[in-house]
Amino acid sequence: MLQNFASPFSCFWQNRFIVMSMARREVTGRYRGSMLGMLWSFVNPLLMLALYTFFFKFIFNAKWPDTGDTTADYAVMLFAGLIVHGMAAEIMSRSTGLIVGNVNLVKKVLFPLEVLPWVVLVSTLFHTAISFFVLICFILASGGALHWSLLLLPMVLLPMALLFLGAAWFLSALGVYLRDVEQVMGSVVTLLLFSSTVFFSIDNAPAAIRPILLFNPITEIINSVRKVVVYGVSPDWFNLSVYFLIAIIFLQCGYYFFRKTRDGFADVL
Repeated sequence: MLQNFASPFSCFWQNRFIVMSMARREVTGRYRGSMLGMLWSFVNPLLMLALYTFFFKFIFNAKWPDTGDTTADYAVMLFAGLIVHGMAAEIMSRSTGLIVGNVNLVKKVLFPLEVLPWVVLVSTLFHTAISFFVLICFILASGGALHWSLLLLPMVLLPMALLFLGAAWFLSALGVYLRDVEQVMGSVVTLLLFSSTVFFSIDNAPAAIRPILLFNPITEIINSVRKVVVYGVSPDWFNLSVYFLIAIIFLQCGYYFFRKTRDGFADVL
């Protein structure tokens, strides 16, 4: 029983060198051939943050409640939410065609296909870390301060990483048998964005739609990230604990579904 529970993690540990090597290739391959190369991983989020600051502050004159009235307020809160959504969106979007796009690996009997979602997660976490680094630098440059609660950021992101890792196993297997999943994923990612608290505070949301917002798997993480990065307070540990338990269950279900269906991959592909 315990061995089955640990299987999603043991498959990573046993193949960690494969995972890290493939994740490194994924990251470097994204910018291969460009003049700036890996520097784009830093420049892209910086350009996004500059764009949000310009439009939402100087064009729309948007303000975020309870954060003061500096130029960076709304941009910081928005960018924090978009980083979380971007992490979820990248994992989900890449997972649907993960197995279909690696037919050569499916044909290799000894290759552990279950590590491919781990590769997606690790490479996505790299880009997420870069984006948070840009956000932190922007907070300091705009006159803000860093809080001790920033150290809690990995603990806040961990439950979400596990939840979407489970989703990656499920979607990658489902995408083999149902190719339409890849076509609708763009709409799902957009729905995930606009049904969350990326653009506004949940405290300002109408009471009627708050249950819908809280049902969104990125809403709680966005709220917690803003607490530890911007407000300098601890997240709601009870909510995160519940989220973590759900994430573990979803992780196990996704991994189980992948293992049960992987024997038919070669026949379908």
